[in-house]
Amino acid sequence: MNRREFLHVTGGVLLGAATMPALSRAAILPGSRKLSDIGLQLYTVRNLMQNDFEGTIEKVAALGYTQLEFAGYYNHAPEDVKALLDRLGVKSPANHTQYNELQPDTLEKSIESAKTIGQEFVVLPMLPMNWGRRPRRPQNEDAPNSSPDAAPQEEQPRPRGPQFTKDDVLKHAEFMNTVGEACKKADLKFAYHNHSMEFAMVEDEMPMYDMLLQNTDPELVFMELDLYWAVKAGADPLAYFEKYPGRFALCHVKGMANDEQESMTSVGAGKIDFAKIFAQSDKAGLKYYIVEHDNPTDALASISESIAYLKELTF
Repeated sequence: MNRREFLHVTGGVLLGAATMPALSRAAILPGSRKLSDIGLQLYTVRNLMQNDFEGTIEKVAALGYTQLEFAGYYNHAPEDVKALLDRLGVKSPANHTQYNELQPDTLEKSIESAKTIGQEFVVLPMLPMNWGRRPRRPQNEDAPNSSPDAAPQEEQPRPRGPQFTKDDVLKHAEFMNTVGEACKKADLKFAYHNHSMEFAMVEDEMPMYDMLLQNTDPELVFMELDLYWAVKAGADPLAYFEKYPGRFALCHVKGMANDEQESMTSVGAGKIDFAKIFAQSDKAGLKYYIVEHDNPTDALASISESIAYLKELTF
């Protein structure tokens, strides 16, 4: 090898070595990332699925959703659901499985169903709500007084929403650990999906959500963070990512309007800064981004708007 050939070869090696770190840095620069897969919680299109299960899923897949989270199979066998997904070239990473379907006598069936469909997560969408802990109304309080001279009854305080004691929350955490352990033994994962109630204080100690996070095993219990309900409750998703890194494997992506009620909207039509949140995905442990709208006026129009926005979103 002569001097010219040597310089040509070594120069190329040095150039490649010099540019590789730059390329690596560019790959993680803010604004350089996009979602490679976008999911949909099929609860959004539940009214359509009741009448046309297969046709609705076909339409969802045609819009570009590649990951479908179920909230019921509408009397379709897991084998048939799996066959439909395979035909459409989409996957189902998770399903919402109700509390009563995760009890000792029903858990095995729920796990087998998830494994048949090829899901990774079994998600508990909501804990049973302790409405019974609210103070009772006075008997017949809505009836007119039988006597015009009767003394008015003193109104009892009625706190809004479900009430959870610390003991309640710790028992729920223990339940989640038990389900999570059973899922792990079956090569599945377990996660919990929040609403806004979890961010209320429990006995003036800490928010219920924190109490659940601190009393569940990170190896057994993950969180599906519903971004809308968290923000609605006044919580900061980024603060939770910082405090509990790696716990948030899935998230629900739904928009919040700028109106006084902070109404639910299609993704991108409101005030939640999804780019800022998604930029911290690695810290959060986020793997699945799942669009949802609880009560859309036009479900197909809503999910079309949402995926169009998310396909172009950079973070």
